Amino acid sequence: MIKLDHAVYFASKTPEEIVVEQKSEGKHAVIGGSHLQWGSYNALMYLKNAYIEWIAVENQEIAEKTKHPLIEQLLLDDEGWGTICLAVEDLEALHKRITSKGIRSSGILKSERKTVDGKIRKWRMLNIEQQISDTLPLPLLIEWDDKDDKRYEILRADGSISSSSEQFEVKECVFSVEYPVETAEKWANLFSLERSGSRLILPNATLNFIQKVNEMDKERLSDVLIGKA
Repeated sequence: MIKLDHAVYFASKTPEEIVVEQKSEGKHAVIGGSHLQWGSYNALMYLKNAYIEWIAVENQEIAEKTKHPLIEQLLLDDEGWGTICLAVEDLEALHKRITSKGIRSSGILKSERKTVDGKIRKWRMLNIEQQISDTLPLPLLIEWDDKDDKRYEILRADGSISSSSEQFEVKECVFSVEYPVETAEKWANLFSLERSGSRLILPNATLNFIQKVNEMDKERLSDVLIGKA
């Protein structure tokens, strides 16, 4: 099964500033921590079915040296919505399926984030090889070390998730692209997802590809719609 894990917003503010800003709007955001190997840090807002990540550059020198596509896109883009990450139950099987199509990837990478209280959160990632440009980047792919039930139990216990934030969920991620139907079809074929026209139906959210308004704009995630769970 493949589902939405989180949506990424490229930020110019620090995680501390983002948390203060979100809390002033009555939203429960928390400081995530640092990706020491990428030179980035983040703030997070967990919802019932997925979460929002605000990511920013913490160490410019490290960020410029990393080959991670998310950080390459962070350095290229302006502030705003950037991309999504899909959660995969069996990353090994997906890796084999992708490579059988002749698609190059990073291979499965071990990743981690150091939280503000010194704890280490671990996961595995698979990045499809791609040149980061004005065209729509393919999503990031992740498999967490812990199953969702255990992970959310830990996040509730440490205050990362509040009962109020779990009353909301990501309903839809909107992507502005040049060819909506063709792009949806490409993603559907690559990841074996259910497609209806220019929409992809995931178990926990919808991915909607729409025609971009300005020809000069990059193809990007343009909006994330959040509503009552």
